[in-house]
Amino acid sequence: MPIYIQIKEQIKWLVGKGLLKSGDVLPSTNQLAVQLSINRNTIQSVYTQLKEDGLLLMKKGWGTQVADEEQIQRFKANNPHFSFVEQMIDEAHKLNFAIDDLLLSGFAYVHLFGQKHKRKLHF
Repeated sequence: MPIYIQIKEQIKWLVGKGLLKSGDVLPSTNQLAVQLSINRNTIQSVYTQLKEDGLLLMKKGWGTQVADEEQIQRFKANNPHFSFVEQMIDEAHKLNFAIDDLLLSGFAYVHLFGQKHKRKLHF
């Protein structure tokens, strides 16, 4: 998967699990780009997308922060699949399935046999 999707999804999970809380300040785009050895514009794009999703607040001079608790709860309510995926991964782990293989199989299944979407999916 492209790096920007990996970063975006990881930040969503960190917020969803409560490891990043409302008001927490994220690293600047420059700091995170240096830490990950990627282009700053990639981080800027991720932060902007997450702002549009309602998970982040971006203010000049204040940096990028996790949105308020109400926004986070709204995001969770609009994305109930996160808890389902977590439960599925826990069950797969208990059965000693290779999680990477399971998720890649699911991804392939959706592309081959899944319902057609009205909008183009971006993974």
